[in-house]
Amino acid sequence: DVDVDVDVDVDVNVDNNGDSRHPSRRRSRRNASSHQEATSTSATATATATSTSTTAKRAKTKKDTVVEIMGQESQKHEQIQVQVHDQHEQQQQQEKILATDVDGDVGADADVDADADVDVDAKDVSNGVNSSSNNNHNEQDTAGLFCMFDTQEEEDVYEDVRYDYPSSLRKGAADASNSTTAIDTTTSSTTTSVTIRHHNAYPNSTGLAVWRGAEIMARFLCNAQQTLDSNSTTISNACTTNTSSNNDIRVAAVRNKRVLEVGAGAGLPSIVAHKILGAAKVLVTDGDFDALNNLKHNVDRNRLHCDAADASTTGTSTSTSSNNSIVCSQLIWGHQPHIDAILAKHGKQDVVLMADCVYMVPSLKPLWETIDKLLVGNSKIDDHDTHDDNDNDDGIVVYVQTAASAVPWERFKSTAVDEHGFETLCCVVSNGELRKYKEEDGSDSDDDDDNDGDNSGRPSGAAKHKEEFERGIYVFRRRRRR
Repeated sequence: DVDVDVDVDVDVNVDNNGDSRHPSRRRSRRNASSHQEATSTSATATATATSTSTTAKRAKTKKDTVVEIMGQESQKHEQIQVQVHDQHEQQQQQEKILATDVDGDVGADADVDADADVDVDAKDVSNGVNSSSNNNHNEQDTAGLFCMFDTQEEEDVYEDVRYDYPSSLRKGAADASNSTTAIDTTTSSTTTSVTIRHHNAYPNSTGLAVWRGAEIMARFLCNAQQTLDSNSTTISNACTTNTSSNNDIRVAAVRNKRVLEVGAGAGLPSIVAHKILGAAKVLVTDGDFDALNNLKHNVDRNRLHCDAADASTTGTSTSTSSNNSIVCSQLIWGHQPHIDAILAKHGKQDVVLMADCVYMVPSLKPLWETIDKLLVGNSKIDDHDTHDDNDNDDGIVVYVQTAASAVPWERFKSTAVDEHGFETLCCVVSNGELRKYKEEDGSDSDDDDDNDGDNSGRPSGAAKHKEEFERGIYVFRRRRRR
């Protein structure tokens, strides 16, 4: 037996809990714990930074998107504004005319001037005619700015139509006048021509065309003047339904009278009254600017002894002779500023002409109200009557209807007679008489025979039509109210 005595010196550290651990192992665990805490803190910080960065990126992206959308919307809005502005300028450019009022002032664009009158030199400003602005009016007369026709039509859609009338009527007017300059009697021709420009793309459909009723009206006025000049006691064109002496068509003679045509369109009857029949003053009116433009052209072309250069310079539409003048003006039925301007400038009228210009019942009231105020014999406005020759003349209205209309004849007649105090002379020209004038005036319109049917031997107005209107010529009269 060998006894080995081994002394092992082990340094054991006992902690407070009685747990004995190796010092190096304890340090290792403490270091590991510190490392885990540091790693956790770093990871948390990294996650927080990453989250913050992501949020910032999302916010920036959202902001950029909003800015981009707002930019696109702003750009679209600007484009729309530009388009609207361009369209507005284009519309204004199309509607621009050179408008001269009754005092000679020049209005701007297509606006009605301060006194609501447009005595038209209806030339498009876009053609190079400069007009100075009239700033006296603050609002546009929307009623006067309606434009029924396309102003961009080609020039070749217009054509000239020549009408020939007996020169004896013109010579008769010269013999009846004290003025030797109003009418030229040196011509040896047996006929006198009137040339009318009209829109051949709209035959019998707009104010730019020569309507059949206008042709018939012109012939009727010539017939009335011929009858008066011949001192005939035979009433050849009296209405068969009325045997009164009031049927004498001589009451429609216009020589030395003041004549107003409403809804004149191309203006044939008014020009015939001026150039052929020797009317003292002729006022030709329409409500549409394009119609007025063409009307002004026709008036200037057929003006008696008018210096074209002077007319183009002054922009007026009156003849150089005060005894035989013609003027164009805008007149919208029932529009009081237009009526007042005409009364102030031209006074009341002796004869009112209207041909194929009544299509709808709602137009009857403003039409007859306008006629009532502008025709002689209305005691309510006698202050505007400046007629010196015969202060007791009757006011005469000559109405021609040949085109289809939605206005029944009885409704038209009752408005004139019952509401405005006119009496119906009912002078209706027969189709046979119209054919005679058709040969004399040289027109090429043959379509009136299509409406004759079996009534060629009777007054054209005696035949009822499906629309309840009647074709024919009717003369209304009212005496002055004492």
